[in-house]
Amino acid sequence: MRTVPSAWATLEMARERQVALLIHIFARRDGRATLPDGWGSWTYSVGFQDNVNLTDPADHASDGIQSRTYVPAAIEFDASQVFRKESTDLDPHNLTLTVDPQLEPFANYVNRRWPLTFGIVIYKVHRDGNSIVTVDDGHGNQVPVVDVAFIGYLDSDDTFDSNSAGLQQTIDGGKLKLETKWDHITKKLVRQVPRPVFSIDCPKALFSTDTAAVACNADKQYVRVDGFVLQVNGVVISATEWAAQPDGWFAQGLVEYTATDPISGLVFGLSLGVTASAKRTSLGVNYGDLTLEMFPPLPVTGLVVTAFGGCDRTRSTCITKHIPSGTVPPPPGTPMPGHIDVALQLFNTPPTNAGIARVIITPTQLTVLYLHTNNAQIGNLAVNGDDWTTFSWVAQGSTSIVTSPPYALGSGAGIPNAAGYVFSLTNNGAGTPSILQQPTAANGFTLIVRMQGQAAYDFRVSWTASNGQPINFGNLEDFGGTDIPIEHPTLETTQ
Repeated sequence: MRTVPSAWATLEMARERQVALLIHIFARRDGRATLPDGWGSWTYSVGFQDNVNLTDPADHASDGIQSRTYVPAAIEFDASQVFRKESTDLDPHNLTLTVDPQLEPFANYVNRRWPLTFGIVIYKVHRDGNSIVTVDDGHGNQVPVVDVAFIGYLDSDDTFDSNSAGLQQTIDGGKLKLETKWDHITKKLVRQVPRPVFSIDCPKALFSTDTAAVACNADKQYVRVDGFVLQVNGVVISATEWAAQPDGWFAQGLVEYTATDPISGLVFGLSLGVTASAKRTSLGVNYGDLTLEMFPPLPVTGLVVTAFGGCDRTRSTCITKHIPSGTVPPPPGTPMPGHIDVALQLFNTPPTNAGIARVIITPTQLTVLYLHTNNAQIGNLAVNGDDWTTFSWVAQGSTSIVTSPPYALGSGAGIPNAAGYVFSLTNNGAGTPSILQQPTAANGFTLIVRMQGQAAYDFRVSWTASNGQPINFGNLEDFGGTDIPIEHPTLETTQ
């Protein structure tokens, strides 16, 4: 049984009458969704009239933030569930919470499809009017009378009648009733586990980075292809840029995109797995169709979505398709260094501030894609010192405009259309551009430079031949070692 200060005894005798709850709900950051700054944590109190502060030295939410303010909220609970066991270990049972359906995250997020799970920590506290009771801990220190009643998840398994975020929910008398889910052992048993150790297939997670032998270390950017999504059909998204790759090329890879939530106006970054990919021709247009692991949580039509080529975990795919992170393939037979100079300006023109501009450079042409629709926010374009005014802004989807026709790069003036070059960017303007996509054979040797926010941008993209090359393109030996089948990760070597 737990050990408590003797001064608690009186309080414990009337605990149900004096109890209150502090509820902390938080979005779990598992790498599949990038949350806006400051988003993803909600703290509510039940049984207090005003805000209550609590410091949790144990940091049960595991986010490094221990002091929080809890706001009174319309949440009901069953006291018999909270007091069903009094011991030092946490009681693995579910709790029924009846909440105001207008509270966040329940109103807009919990009942939607997200590659997110929501954690929940419930503290049982004792009230002293509108504050938490404190007692002497026997050493002259006043400590709050607090127990952790529950640590768990608002997760998506272990229930039949669940919403898309995994909560069992019913509406009773206009109130939303939620069943929390304990993270118990049966859930752990059904989770994905590593592939069989003794296998000629690679056991590594694609693009994983680590110093351990089980890390993949494949270069994401080498198999990156940005596509402008023109069509969406359920879990299938389509872009013409992806049609250049053969069927299955993106399977078991990833897509990443950033989108604005139409409900809250917040911007989320999402990363979803690709289960299949195929080419399709419709009305004379070639599309690359990517089948995602789930419905896109936020709208993707009209957005630039980054796709990364997948891996079927065979040795041949590893050697012929991927290269080690931080390296480049062998240089071409006749390396020719060169550069392209680009200048443009972004303006804060009402009713919105300047957005994101992308300069897209291929071996033959240069295009500017602006991820807003107000062409008054972008101007003063110049390429290699020449003013560029012979174009029109044309809508691309519902949220972007693009220069048409593109700026034609003369023979030999474009970027190389061969592997083995290293690209760099020199910034000469007030704004800070960055290389978003490196040119590779996978993306048609297309380089993309990104700019965001009001500023004058002036930069030079340069390229020169690589001075070296990987020892071995296969990553079953951590990109090195002898060319032999590896049947156990611990047997891998680097030389």
